This record gives sequence, structure tokens and C-alpha cells, in this order.
Amino acid sequence: MAPYAVSTIPTPSHSTVVDSTGAAVLQQDAALASGERLLQLLDNALHALRTGSFDDLVRQRPRLVRWLLRRHGPIVLGTLGDSVTAEALPQVAAVLLRWLVVQLRPDAVNGFDQVPEDAWVRLPAWRPFLAVASSSGLLRIPDLPRVYRRHADEAPLDNLCGLWDVGPSTVYRLLERARRLMLQAWATELDALRCLSLRELVRSDIAGRGIWADDIRRCAWHVRQAQALGERHDAPSALWHCWQADDVGGFVHTLRQYAGPLAGAVETDSLVRRVDAQSLTPRQRVDLWLARAALERTRESADRELAACQQARQVAQAAQDRLLLGIVHSALGRYYDSRDPDRSLACYQDSAEFLGEQGPASGDVDAQGHFMTTFVRLAWLYLRRNDPRSKAVLDRAELLRGAPAVNDDALGMLEQAWGEYWHRAGDRQRSLEHRFRALNIFERTGDDRSVHAARVSIAHDLAARGDHDRAQQFLRETLLAAEQGRVEPEIAVSAHLNLGAILFHARDLAAAIAHYDSALSQALKFGLRLHAFNTRYNLAEALYQRFRDRQDPADELAADAHVRDAVAAAGSEISPATLELIRNLKSEVLVAGTIAEPNRLLPGEVAVHFDEMSEVHRQRQALSLPADPHSHARAHLAIARAYLAISTKEREAARALIDKHGLQARFTAELEDLQQTFNRELTREQQVAVEWKRVAADVVPDESRPALVAHLMRAGAINKSAYVELCGVAPATASKHLGLLTERGLLVQSGKGPSTRYSLPR
Repeated sequence: MAPYAVSTIPTPSHSTVVDSTGAAVLQQDAALASGERLLQLLDNALHALRTGSFDDLVRQRPRLVRWLLRRHGPIVLGTLGDSVTAEALPQVAAVLLRWLVVQLRPDAVNGFDQVPEDAWVRLPAWRPFLAVASSSGLLRIPDLPRVYRRHADEAPLDNLCGLWDVGPSTVYRLLERARRLMLQAWATELDALRCLSLRELVRSDIAGRGIWADDIRRCAWHVRQAQALGERHDAPSALWHCWQADDVGGFVHTLRQYAGPLAGAVETDSLVRRVDAQSLTPRQRVDLWLARAALERTRESADRELAACQQARQVAQAAQDRLLLGIVHSALGRYYDSRDPDRSLACYQDSAEFLGEQGPASGDVDAQGHFMTTFVRLAWLYLRRNDPRSKAVLDRAELLRGAPAVNDDALGMLEQAWGEYWHRAGDRQRSLEHRFRALNIFERTGDDRSVHAARVSIAHDLAARGDHDRAQQFLRETLLAAEQGRVEPEIAVSAHLNLGAILFHARDLAAAIAHYDSALSQALKFGLRLHAFNTRYNLAEALYQRFRDRQDPADELAADAHVRDAVAAAGSEISPATLELIRNLKSEVLVAGTIAEPNRLLPGEVAVHFDEMSEVHRQRQALSLPADPHSHARAHLAIARAYLAISTKEREAARALIDKHGLQARFTAELEDLQQTFNRELTREQQVAVEWKRVAADVVPDESRPALVAHLMRAGAINKSAYVELCGVAPATASKHLGLLTERGLLVQSGKGPSTRYSLPR
């Protein structure tokens, strides 16, 4: 069984005013709506607006109007929210028509107010706007008797002719030009400023209806709209309403939850900059930067994601807030998760340390939620190494399940992690139970990204259980979403890996290799080292299998290359056991025909000290076989060395923590006791060698010390001439060295003159 890549932790679509019925009629209307036909439609619409028959005109051709509103309609509807009437189409079309007229204003003011008098009299650039706005009844022509005395009930066209001292043909040309500029504005792709100006015009219309009595009611209305539009998957409109409500918390939550659709929305970055320019607390600013990091992650911009996390860390450090530092380091751990697992582990450990100082034990509600997230992600790192320590970390996170600040997102992550743990422990039924619970949570919260991650994981277990049809259905749904840009690269890579594995076991090696190739190219493109390793593993296995079937040398060479690349690029996130499997992959597939499952939890000490425990296992096997005493003695010594190496590693890890946190006074006695334990296990000669190395390294060089100690242990004493011979120094130097060694208590002098002897102290 080849290793699969499995991921954890929104891509709803925008609402639309285009219906799905009458496709043939809609296509016909779209064909008609071009060139002069569009100009005629616009002229009719402006005339209907002036005469009050606009609603009737819209109802006559609803499908064509929906087609014309395909780009702007969702924005208008999302801004109107529940203030829209039962029949929204005429209202939406009227708003868009007024906005197109406003786009003609040279001063870019978003409305029909504040038109300066000079614009009516002396500024020709204003005339297209003034002509179309006044002729359609959107703007009243002021009375300017010093320039032109108009007649009672004079038509706007005649009024403009008199005011500008031009003929009707000139005004008609201005109207024609205005209509063409409006069509150009309608056909041009919306940018952030134009999108926000359209929303602002709608907001002004709502305010003009007087539905907000004061700012409190206005903000409350916007909050309600944001919640409702989020549920309807109109993320850009929900984000805009949060901004209008001055709801920074809701803004950040929306930005995180709907990072997928918001990553492609034109107004997102502009809104983020507007919120960032406000006066925010350090916590709000950190949350905003981390939400921006999630946005850049969805856009597959690793550099900007890291920069956003680093900005958040600067804010937390400036505030000297341990809780914020814990939150930020957890996000940094998430960033390095698939890029540099060693650094990711360090970030999660730092996060747990910062949060632990005020977290669960102190009852800090905010810290509890982030504490669980940090522990779940730390467990994932252990699971990648098949390290059973993941169970203890998950048990620790489980204690926080009922904490008030633990939201559904964190619970979904916890369920996903438990599913992965039980999968690697070999209990696929329990694994599926947890993973389906995670899927239900993510579907309930609308976290589309995590929904697809859960589906990939479920497909993994279904395939392992033999339910290949359901597994493929889950995976193909995810790959379809990936083609639409709604899924992050690591999830798409995992889907290709799992689908390739299913096809591999179905003996469709060509299709499996094609999916593996897609996974490898994406993993390398986005710097996903672990996924690239797993893909090369799978590719090598499939190619060796095809070589065994077809005997095509190209398959063998390609598989050998993937094995070399995998071993060469393997980082610390790849367990030694998995490396051992890929090194033996060729012989296992070509000779035995099967290989072991790499994604299985290892025994505790094997996971932590794989090399040393593997050596112990090999030597134990050697001792179980009859052999000469020399071989058995060597095996026992090899086992002793392995355990001594483990003991030394653990002691040095303890010392590093003691030094980092200044705990020397607390652990001095324990370190001395440990040293005494080491010393008791050493022979007399080893103890002397250790002591001499510590005290006399500057006197007796390393190459001479072992022979000198051995001579003293054998003969009991040494004189100057023997020292000269053993250490290769001059007699005067020998006298000096022996004197220094005596002063330091390593030797005891006895006798005088030629009979002087130097012996070890008793």
C-alpha cells in the first residue's frame, strides 16, 4: 500500500440574478444585445425612467435584463440585502442605470448632488453627464437667469440648448456620446473603486428611504445582512456589510471563513486596507494580519502569507502580549507545516509555551481555543512521523473539547486528527467515524476548504476498506473544485495521490501514474516537500510494478530516479522507517511482489530513536542465533552503545531546556545524581579517563592521554623517563607536566631524586 497525502483545515459561489431556465431565449437575447441594439435599449430605458414606465419595460424582457445584469446584479442585490422589494429585478436595473449615469461625472462624486454652477455654464467636460441626467429626470436643471431665462414648463432639451447656446443637434450628439460612454462602463470589468462606488450608491438609496433611525440601528442592520449573505455564500457582500457596521471581529471572521471566494473578489484588498487604516487594538490588528495570511495562502502566495504572519508577530511583540504571541506562533507553525517541519514543530512548541502561561489552567477563554488548535496541529506533525506521542497530545487537546472558546473549526480539526490517528493505528472504522463527524462540522459552518480536506481523508479510508466507487466520487468532486480554483494546492495534490492509489490497486497503472504526475508537478510548484516525497514514493512503486509486468527498461530507470530524488530531498518530516521502506522498495516490488504499509504508528521509543532502536533490534536478532562468543560479545557492546546514545540524547535535551529557561538551580541536584549514575556504570579506567579529559586536556593531548592512563592503571605509577617515552616530550616538559598534574590532584608524588614516582590518588 503506497502512502497517501492527507490534509486538514471556503469557496462558496457568489449569488446571481441570472436564472437557469430559458437558456435558448437567453442566448437569443444576448445575440441581439449588441452594438446599435444595446444603444437603442439604453435609450428606451432612459426614456422609461423619465416617464415612470421603467418597471413595465423591465418586466417585458426579464431574461434579457438578467443577462445585462450578470456582472453588476449580484453586487447590487448583496448591498440591498433584505431591503429589496419582493420583485427585485426592476429595482436592481434602476440602480444600475443611475450608477452608469453617475460614472459620467468628471469629478468622480458618487451621486447627483453637489454639481457646481460652473459645470452648467463653463465646463464642457460635464455636458454628457448633465445632458443624460437631466433628460432622464435624474437631475433638475437649476434656474440661472443671468445666463439664460427659461420659459415655464420648458423641456430639459430646450433648457439645455438655451443654457449652452447650442442647437438641438449638439445636445443630441452629447446624449449619443453619453450613451456610448455608459455602455463602455457597463462592458468594462469592474475594479475595486468602481465596485465600491456601486455599493455606495445603493447604500445612499437605502439611507434615503429612512430605514435607519440612527447609527446603532444602521450597524445592527448591516450585521444582520452580513450573517445572512454569508449563509447565502455571497462573501464579498458580507465583507462589505461588516465594514459598514464597523464590526472588525465579523470582518476578520468573514475574511477567514470565506478566504476562497474573497481571494478572487476585486474589492477584498481595498476593504482590508480601509479596515487596517482604522484605530484598532493590538488583538484586532493581529487577527486582521492573520486573516490576510489565510487570504494569501488561498491565493498560493507563500511570500505574502509569511510576510503577513511576520507583521502579526511584530504587533504581538510590540504589545508584549503572551497570548497574541502564542496565537501568532501557531499561525507560523501552520505556514511552515508543509515547508519546514522542524521549524513548524518549534513554532508550535513556542505557541504552547506562550499560551500555557495563561491558557487552560488560568481559565483564559481566548487562550483555550487557540491552545486546542496548537495541540491538534502538533499532533499532526507527530502523526506524519508515525510517532505514537500524537496520542498523548490529542488526549491533551481533548480535555478542552467543552471549553467556551473552542469553536466548530477547532472541533472539526480535532475530529480530523483523531481520524488520522486511528487510521494509522489500523482501526479504519473509528477513523471513518471521526472523519465523517469532521465533515458534518465543516459543512455546517460552510468551511468549503475543510470540507474538501475531509472528503479526501474519507476517500482514503473508504479505499482502504475496498469501497472504491464512493472513494472516487469524493475525490473527483474535490478535483472538480480544484479546477475551478476553489481548493488549495495541498488538498488537490492529496486528491490526485489518493485517486492514483485507487487506480493503482485497480491495476490501471497508466491512469494512476498520470494522477501521480499531476500531484508531483503541483507539489514541486508550490514547495510541498512532504507531498512531493509521497508522490515520488507512489510513482516509484507504480513504475516498478509496470516494469515487472512489461519489462520496459524505461520504467525501471524512471522509478530508480524517483527513489533517488525522494531520498535526496527527504527532510526531517520523513520518518526513518519510511526512508528505509523506499530504499528497499525496488527489491520488495520486484522480488516479493508486495510492500509494507508505511503509514502505521511505530512503537514509542522506535519513533523517537529509530536508528538506535533499529540497531538494538538487529543485535538482538544476532544474539538469538548460535555464534561464537566473540560475535555475541560484540553484539552486547553494540546494544550498550545504542542505549548509551539514547541516554546521552535525552540528557542533552534536558540540559538545553534548563539552559533556555534558566532552571539550573532547580535541576542541579538531579543532574549531579544523573552524572553519578553514569560514573557508577563506568569502569575504573573509564572514570579516570573522563576525569583526566575534563581536568588535564590542556596539559596532556588527546592522542597521548589514553596510553598514559592505561600505563598508570597497569603499573600503578610512572616516572619522568616513562612519561617522556609515552607522551613524546622533552625531559623538562615532562617535569613541568607532572608537576601540573600533581597540583591538580590527578597524581600523587612520592620519593625523591631518581626514585621519584607519580601514582594515581587512592
